[in-house]
Amino acid sequence: MKKLICLLLFFGVAVGFSQEEIATAPQIAFKVALGDTIVTEGISIVFVEVLEDSRCPTGVVCVWEGQARVKVMVSGTPALNQEFEVTVGKKDHNMISAYEGYVIKAIGLAPYPTSKNAGKRDYSLLLVREKI
Repeated sequence: MKKLICLLLFFGVAVGFSQEEIATAPQIAFKVALGDTIVTEGISIVFVEVLEDSRCPTGVVCVWEGQARVKVMVSGTPALNQEFEVTVGKKDHNMISAYEGYVIKAIGLAPYPTSKNAGKRDYSLLLVREKI
C-alpha cells in the first residue's frame, strides 16, 4: 500500500510540475514581394527596394558573410508614415516599426543568392510581428 501511495504521489507531483510551463504564442509571419503591399491591423507595409544584397552565395567561399539591406515604407497612422532602411537578419538592425504594443521585424530575404542567380532576382521579404 505504501508503494502505491508513493507512486501516486510521484506521478501527481510530476504532472503538476509539467503543467506550470507557460505556452508562448506563435509568431505571425508575412511574406511581401518586391513592390507589393501588405496590410495588417490597419498598417500598410510596402517593400520598396533592395538597397544591397552582398550575402555570400551558397557554394562559394567568402571572406565576409555579407548583408542584405532593404527599404520599407510603413503607413497607417500619422506617426507611422515613414520609410525604414533595415538590415535583414541582423538582430540590432532589423526592426521596421513599433506600434500599439507590437514590433515588426525583417527576418528574411528570398531568394538566397547562389552562384547561378547572381543577376536580378524576384525578391520577397519575410516579416514577423511580435508582441513587445
